[in-house]
Amino acid sequence: MTPLLWTLIAIQIVMGVFDTFYHHEFTERLAWRPSQRFELKLHAVRNMLYALLFLVLGWLEVHGLLALLIVAVLVAEIIITLMDFVEEDLSRKLPPSERINITPCWRSTMARSWCCCCQC
Repeated sequence: MTPLLWTLIAIQIVMGVFDTFYHHEFTERLAWRPSQRFELKLHAVRNMLYALLFLVLGWLEVHGLLALLIVAVLVAEIIITLMDFVEEDLSRKLPPSERINITPCWRSTMARSWCCCCQC
């Protein structure tokens, strides 16, 4: 694990925390809207994948089959994020600040996935 990868992970955590508290809880109040149930389920699954990734990458050196499982989790994370984008666009109008926050967060996800797979 290199400093670049840990920096990307830290950036993603900070942006995710900001998005969750500011956009989802304070301004949009997603948990109080029955229409946002599917979006919140996507977020929950993705958060569990993040927890799994952070635990495994933080405590283990991955090789072989475990490395392939990490790649599969990263691919699942990307698919869930794309599904989340579509769900957000279909179910509610995102505030500009949320879209601005999501874009670099997505870029961080892609860069982190690339670094993780390429041993940066």
